[in-house]
Amino acid sequence: MLKNVKYLIPILLFTTFVQIGCVKDDEDVPECIDNLIDQEGKNACADATVDEYTFEGQSVYVLNFQNCFADGGSEVRKANCEIMGLLGGIIGNVNINGKVFDQNAI
Repeated sequence: MLKNVKYLIPILLFTTFVQIGCVKDDEDVPECIDNLIDQEGKNACADATVDEYTFEGQSVYVLNFQNCFADGGSEVRKANCEIMGLLGGIIGNVNINGKVFDQNAI
């Protein structure tokens, strides 16, 4: 019995750390963006991401699904989920509101 206990502790520790590492950090994410992540996440590929930036003085969220299929684009949304524009896509758009997003987003 004592032999089995020495294996149980490392397994429990490993399981705990794996579960902690997989927790979604969404405490500052607006509810509508969080809902979009939950909805889109069901159909998204493994390479899909959502990134937060500051652009034009406000938080914006870029839903990166462009790696999921050829010529896909990334939606740029305000915190209230209003779509500001699309980056990438078949035309390779880099502008949001007339500004190069990568040069103006933090």
